[in-house]
Amino acid sequence: MVFRIYLWPVNVSFMKAIRLIFILLTLVMGFYSCGQKTTDIQQNEQPEMTAPADSGNTQSESPSADAETSVGHDQTFLTQKILIYTHAFGPAGPDGEPPFKDEWIDLKPDGTFTAGKKKEETHSGRWGYNEARSTLVLKPYDTKKFPMSEWEVKHNDAAIVFVGTSRFGNNAYQCQLVWSETLPE
Repeated sequence: MVFRIYLWPVNVSFMKAIRLIFILLTLVMGFYSCGQKTTDIQQNEQPEMTAPADSGNTQSESPSADAETSVGHDQTFLTQKILIYTHAFGPAGPDGEPPFKDEWIDLKPDGTFTAGKKKEETHSGRWGYNEARSTLVLKPYDTKKFPMSEWEVKHNDAAIVFVGTSRFGNNAYQCQLVWSETLPE
């Protein structure tokens, strides 16, 4: 004599279908919430830069006003010399070259910068530094060719480290920079 005990008088295939629907709904909600955060960051956040009162900035483009980050500053550790990228970790460029190889950036106290590769200047723009958050925002004048970026800045007497943030999508990069009087060869 065989005794079977049924805790639920439900067909097994029905339970499998319910479990599959639950798993699919969980995955869809997870993907939607991840995608929504990224979209919000890219569409809603603009650079937080304001021009210093005494800069005499006469450009037609005016950045959005925000007291947290201002254009320039005489952050001596950022502006004392040219910054040369010595090491970088992150996705390689389209030609397979390591990121930031032979590149440099010169941050000026008036809130502008020039950047380039080897001896050639490739672009220029404006920069802002938030002392409270230790973040640097770079806004090239040609944002179609050179995207905006935000970096957490760490430094000591020997080097500066830029760690990309997710604000403009450069969070996959970490760079070590050193001060130099001359451009890289």
